[in-house]
Amino acid sequence: RQEAEQQRAQQQRDQQRQSQQQADQQYNDILRQQQARAAGDAAQGEAVRRTWQQRPPLAAEKNPLLGRWQSLGTVQRKNGAPGLSPEMAQLANALIGGLTGGLCDSMLGRGTIEFRPAGLVAIGGDGREQPMYSAEYRGGGSRVVVLPQGGTTFTHMIIDFDGADRATVAVVGCGLARAGGGGTAAAALPNTSR
Repeated sequence: RQEAEQQRAQQQRDQQRQSQQQADQQYNDILRQQQARAAGDAAQGEAVRRTWQQRPPLAAEKNPLLGRWQSLGTVQRKNGAPGLSPEMAQLANALIGGLTGGLCDSMLGRGTIEFRPAGLVAIGGDGREQPMYSAEYRGGGSRVVVLPQGGTTFTHMIIDFDGADRATVAVVGCGLARAGGGGTAAAALPNTSR
């Protein structure tokens, strides 16, 4: 009887060990998949960046992005997915907004920002300026691509314009509104960072 109990206890320990090994294996498999996906995303981002880098730089006088903007964070999509109730669409927007909000903060910060020929500067409520990162620009017209130069967690930022005073970061959905409106006049702001 004592031997039978010892065998049962040993079998339970073996089963627990086996279950733990399976759980560890699943965790490691998922971790490897996530790392491979992240590496693939990084490689794709670098490929897009290289494609844009091969294009000529955007001259400051033709860059509609230059000037002061309000960073609006993630802009909710106006149209919900087909078949979703307005409540479900609102919930989906909230979830997606939470995920992409950190990306918007990383790329643009919060509040007033100024795109200058050499990079992006955050403008505090007291008017103090804090450089965020150096950048180059490509494209033009209704699409400008920002190529950050070191020290950022992203490889590029594609900005699509909706008129002269509104813009959105493609894919991520970060919204921008020109500070004080004024169309392209804000692009003539002097570069006071030097």
